Amino acid sequence: MSTTSSHTGTHRLLDALRPLVRFPLRGLKEERVFAWSTRRGPLRTIHFQTPDGTVLVHLFAAMSEGRFSGVIQAVPRSSERFESQSQAARLAEYFINAGDAVVAVGAGVLEAKFVSGNQLLTLTNDWGRELARTSISVEPLPAGHVCAVLVVPLRCQSGEPLAIEAALFDGRLPGSAISLGGRSSEVLAVNERAAITVVDEGLTGCVPLTVHGARGRMTASIQVVRATLDCVRTELACGESTWIEVAAEGSNTEETVVLCNHAPGVVALPQGELMRVAVLAGQVKRLRLTGIRSGSFAVTAQLDGAASSSANSVQSMRAAVIAGRVKDDGD
Repeated sequence: MSTTSSHTGTHRLLDALRPLVRFPLRGLKEERVFAWSTRRGPLRTIHFQTPDGTVLVHLFAAMSEGRFSGVIQAVPRSSERFESQSQAARLAEYFINAGDAVVAVGAGVLEAKFVSGNQLLTLTNDWGRELARTSISVEPLPAGHVCAVLVVPLRCQSGEPLAIEAALFDGRLPGSAISLGGRSSEVLAVNERAAITVVDEGLTGCVPLTVHGARGRMTASIQVVRATLDCVRTELACGESTWIEVAAEGSNTEETVVLCNHAPGVVALPQGELMRVAVLAGQVKRLRLTGIRSGSFAVTAQLDGAASSSANSVQSMRAAVIAGRVKDDGD
């Protein structure tokens, strides 16, 4: 009896030590992990930077109480194939803790129920040790709140996040789907009132929109607009000028495009470092760009309304860009 008992105890001990044999320092070493967040319009993304790469958790910029699902992405640090695969495997074994949920990064989706107030979102390792945390402000639903059947912005920007409010959603990713222009568009976050996707960069113009949810299916249309920027020449001499061409592709009305000169000491725009250009639908606006002194330059263009909270616009962080240089007289 004592031999059998000892044998069983040994196996139990080996089972307990097996994770430590696979990762001898995972639960003991000091892991340097940092957390920060970025925002693109209605989408907020939490970044957990680890030694193996980054874990991304997609949320609403304005979180509200109730059932929520958000995509989790693991981005390995290395681009080398085998090292990347190894890092991806290690990233998959971290855990996201939020609301009432604890889920492995490898699951790919955080599904949780949030209550109003400041909530924590943390990253832990497979030993349960907290490595990094961030706070999420969760707003209560207004008394008597009734979700609209379907609310779609009149226009949005290609390549940018788009929020769609609908009574179709139940806060779970399975069964929630969005297609734009006949193409399936990944849903990054969904609650019981809305879903967020990212508009394909190749889309412009008035495109059909189809929304699927646990409670049904609805269709609409949306105007997708993209600011474009072109330059006749990207190499100038001091005092020499060239034309830059500005347009708003896919628009059916006048758009305001904001130009930003990122090297005002190297080149000059007609109205300074930052200027707004009104562009009619189908029109290309030409502006003069002049070289001032030698160096590299860059000019970006994006649709106006980047900071707007209007239902008719979506915040943009993506910009069209031209880059070049002004040559020295000796070049």
